[in-house]
Amino acid sequence: MSGLRINFNKSRIYGVHVTQWLMEAASNLLSRDIDYLPFKNLGVSVGKSPRKLSLWKGLISNLKNKLSALKGRYLNMAGRVVLINVVLNAIPIYTLSFYKASSKVIQEIRHIQSNYLWQGRDGNYSTHWIRWSTVCLSKEKGGLGIKDVKTLNIALLNKWKWRIINEKEVVWRDIISHRYANLVLKIFVGDKSVLSKKDSIWWRDLILSDDSVNSNFCFAGGVVSKVANRRGTSFWFSNWMCQQSLKDAFPEVIPLALINYCSVEDAGNWQDDEWHWNLDGIVESHNPVVQNFRGEIPALLNDVILIREDEYSYV
Repeated sequence: MSGLRINFNKSRIYGVHVTQWLMEAASNLLSRDIDYLPFKNLGVSVGKSPRKLSLWKGLISNLKNKLSALKGRYLNMAGRVVLINVVLNAIPIYTLSFYKASSKVIQEIRHIQSNYLWQGRDGNYSTHWIRWSTVCLSKEKGGLGIKDVKTLNIALLNKWKWRIINEKEVVWRDIISHRYANLVLKIFVGDKSVLSKKDSIWWRDLILSDDSVNSNFCFAGGVVSKVANRRGTSFWFSNWMCQQSLKDAFPEVIPLALINYCSVEDAGNWQDDEWHWNLDGIVESHNPVVQNFRGEIPALLNDVILIREDEYSYV
């Protein structure tokens, strides 16, 4: 046990889709005050859409206030680079770990950082001699090693994906699983086909986070799966054999697949304690492209050994 205790003096009652009568009854029973959405927890707004600029105004204002206090005109460029990485990139990190920032917010944060880096000795505007994408490259690649806020945002969101597929016993994961179901499979598919209109903005942004990065990056492409006979591993999108997903190994087959949103479990069944593959419900049989695929895939599948429980590693 951690030894932590609930601080009831800081606790409030919030209701979502409940009547005022029920709220008042809960308030009288628990002797806690009623509060309403949105509210702030550890500086992060809860109950407000992250796509609205109003959620980020406090963060932007905080960055500007911190900038005026730093007085970068007394520092050389190397000192300003350190302060950008240590201070200006640290302020929004908690909010960026929960919400996907819009392109307008990303541009505003980059503008603040860029102006601070290139300001003249008098603290006024100065010419920006190098584009910001080059500045954010590592020093080995000719940049200054400043962390790009957009890349940082996506990396922090993908950390939630990694925790969801690995931390299977924690309470918060059970709550998310009850709300959205088939978490791991949806994370590996990572496109709109696994979303519904009832899904929250947070979940939609998390699943589609790879869409906002360059095409060379994909969370599922960096995770290698050791497969058990479970629904947690996507047949097409997970790296569960040959260090490559079937989507990447056979891109011409994906448009012809009968089911994109399927797991390895859908591709076979157990017979007398032995696993047998059956692709009849996954791809059609008569297309020549699919026939070539069905001719090549058995040799690959024969080398796959199923284990008792799915395991994942990042490469």
